[in-house]
Amino acid sequence: MDLNLRDERVKVIAEGNESKDGQIVIDKMHGKRVRILESVDSKGCYESFASKINEKIQSAVIGSFEEQRKNWITPLSRTLSVENNNKNTLKTVKDI
Repeated sequence: MDLNLRDERVKVIAEGNESKDGQIVIDKMHGKRVRILESVDSKGCYESFASKINEKIQSAVIGSFEEQRKNWITPLSRTLSVENNNKNTLKTVKDI
């Protein structure tokens, strides 16, 4: 993903004035240095996100609340079935 970041010094106003408190202003002398996101490649971001939700290990494939509850109470060391290149292989949580 292509990101454009800019360094800037800013401060947050907190004077007890409801109309000004929380405002962020540029203060080149005394402000805290932050990185500001100016632009992002939205297509690249979308494609990255879409590829992640397409992975079975990342996707929530739960049929019912009962099935989810069983997953919550099952110990983490339980063996998981992980789909790898369209072949089912077994891996433990430690291997993933």
